[in-house]
Amino acid sequence: LIAASEPAREILKIDGVGPRTAEIVAATIDNPLRFKTRKDIGAYFGLVPRVSQSGGHCHHGTITKAGDSLARTMLIEVVHSGIRRPGWIRDTYEKYLRKDPTRLKKAIAATARRLVVILWAKMRDQRRSNPTITTLRDIPVSLHHHAA
Repeated sequence: LIAASEPAREILKIDGVGPRTAEIVAATIDNPLRFKTRKDIGAYFGLVPRVSQSGGHCHHGTITKAGDSLARTMLIEVVHSGIRRPGWIRDTYEKYLRKDPTRLKKAIAATARRLVVILWAKMRDQRRSNPTITTLRDIPVSLHHHAA
């Protein structure tokens, strides 16, 4: 599928993203123009904190885990892999970690959310520059079978 998918090939260029992650994320996002903001894409993948509000109190809990669990798991795995070697993923993770070991899971989730926003933006910008392909379904079926 990756050979026939321009969006998947485009996000494969991001450091740390492999072919399976690129395929799964591209298929999950499908048409990047249906998301208006980066907050929408983070929520779609379930990588935003659950919010509990009562009166003047606001508590941010664990991630919502909405959406495709396989895609979310792949993004988390990319982050786990990326923090083990120098690069932008590790730098982003360390920024969110703030030298506080109690924030490990929050930093991983925030880095995964940042990653999916970058992948979405790359797909969105590629889609705007090539308006003939609006979704993965617009790719000819013969190319799907050839890529397998």
